Amino acid sequence: MSKIIVIEGADRCGKATQSRLLRDHIRNVLNKRVEVVEVPIKSPVTYRLIYWMLGSGTAKKFPKLFQWLQFANRKIFQVTHLTSLMRKNDYIIFDRWSLSTIVYGEAEGVPREWSEKLAERLVAPDHTILLLGQPHTKESEDVYEADSALQDRVRDLYENWGFCHPITSTIIDCSQSREEVHEKIVQTLKVSNTILEEVIL
Repeated sequence: MSKIIVIEGADRCGKATQSRLLRDHIRNVLNKRVEVVEVPIKSPVTYRLIYWMLGSGTAKKFPKLFQWLQFANRKIFQVTHLTSLMRKNDYIIFDRWSLSTIVYGEAEGVPREWSEKLAERLVAPDHTILLLGQPHTKESEDVYEADSALQDRVRDLYENWGFCHPITSTIIDCSQSREEVHEKIVQTLKVSNTILEEVIL
């Protein structure tokens, strides 16, 4: 069964780029099978609803409903596709997973206990990389990205999570070059929970 690595962080921190770089490293350098999964999952119903809520501003008006929809999107994927992917691959890299529901929910006033109960129903990652630092310059695409105060709260909550869970998560400064961030991710996974130990011996 494959190991699960999650790359989390506020919007525009380089999650997609680092997910691809890590995938290429595992595939080309370590010669292992790996799949990248971007969240939210592109499902017929929940994916469209999620981006409709983000685009219309409804996500901020009904944050609890929005985070439940995010959870449902992940849960459906877990039930229908994840087990099969884990049988076929040595590693699964998630560009966000369960932690983002907890963090973004709390940043918008959703009780953490409620979000944590949802997150407990999703498979736990072997290690989570938290990319923190100033966001990369990019035109805001939705109401969450455009809300700088929200993004600040999100970064603070991710940082707090990393300090409280030092064994299963690692904070990395995303304001460095993409190559430096990638190298730190690889080095982290070699020593943290021995995520990459079996493929470097």
